[in-house]
Amino acid sequence: MLNNHIARINGMPHTAWNRTALQILLVLGGAWLARSGPITFTPPSDAPGPFALWDLSTSLRADVGHRENVLLSSTNLHSSGFITLGGDLFLFRLPVDGTSFSILFSAEDRRYVNASDGSTNGPGASKEQTFLTHASLKKPLANQWTVSLKALHLYADQVFDASYEVDTASTLEVGVGTIQAQGHHLALTPAFRRDFGPGFWGELSTPIIRQYYRAPISSFWEGGPKLTVGWSYRTNSSVEILLSAMRRPYDDRFQISRIGAANPNLSLTTDDMKAEIAWRHDWDAEARWQSVARLFYVHRVENGSGWFDLDRLGTILSGSYRISKWTFQGTARWLTYDFPLQRASPFDLATRTRDELELEGRIEYRLHEKWLLNVAYQNEHVRSNVPLDDYRANTVSAGIEFEF
Repeated sequence: MLNNHIARINGMPHTAWNRTALQILLVLGGAWLARSGPITFTPPSDAPGPFALWDLSTSLRADVGHRENVLLSSTNLHSSGFITLGGDLFLFRLPVDGTSFSILFSAEDRRYVNASDGSTNGPGASKEQTFLTHASLKKPLANQWTVSLKALHLYADQVFDASYEVDTASTLEVGVGTIQAQGHHLALTPAFRRDFGPGFWGELSTPIIRQYYRAPISSFWEGGPKLTVGWSYRTNSSVEILLSAMRRPYDDRFQISRIGAANPNLSLTTDDMKAEIAWRHDWDAEARWQSVARLFYVHRVENGSGWFDLDRLGTILSGSYRISKWTFQGTARWLTYDFPLQRASPFDLATRTRDELELEGRIEYRLHEKWLLNVAYQNEHVRSNVPLDDYRANTVSAGIEFEF
């Protein structure tokens, strides 16, 4: 069972959708492929028999647990036990000539024992599903340049915290706080990287994203440049700085006036400017104790009155410790939002506030070379003066994974 924190790491909105996709990529190697420089692997001359150019790993997993507040609601506090089944397939080409390729398929299906009818807050939830495909190709060029191309498709059917993606005016109009959202996320990311040595590098990428949502959430396009510079000062230890500017034109989301009145004749486009610094460090030579710290700031402006303008500041701290057959992991994530124009409601003119805090813990035990046991706990708390934004949720689970 994969932990739910990658979207937080990337400063994305509070959605199970995004964090599920990105955590799979990090856990199974996508992040390593994205950040590693050009590598050439030379097979040993004394290797017995034919050398395998491709490496395949697969796993199956299952867990049971209990989720408090399945619908992430401030009013419909429905809880349920659940059963989750999932599997991953990861195929990797060893870079014997410097060219690396990988492809990942992952699927997860969660069924709630006590399905909610959602009678007090939108549709209910009986299941959540994700199906992900991620491919990455990387090829070295002359003069320490590397070109890469990544493609991603994610289908998700999950409980979605729509209070961030839907403005307060339309939220009150259509009654959307959290919903059972369905859709597809498609992304294509070409990138060029230059290694400057010793350990210094820079990368310029231009993601092109298409997000399809089922109503009432609007679909959108998203794209723009991302510049990342980094210093790898030793194995698995680095400092990175990221700057990006992403434009998002919505298909059918409209502008709101400075006093909160809807204008359905004017379509909405937002621009996000993001700055992030990340520090990863291995604290011992055996890489038993690892930590990652991230601090990011996002400034959003829109093409209308400024109703959707916001500033978002966040930090994520995560660490893991491995000893013998045991692995202990923990993550803390905090986000705060500043909305210059939005109000708590048409009847409360106080400026809208939103703060998110999430704590996660996970313990794994290697029962056998191919068998892994785990227990996990997650606490989510969104605090806001918008009633539909404010909620708490707790999740506990225990599971088993088989690798082959």
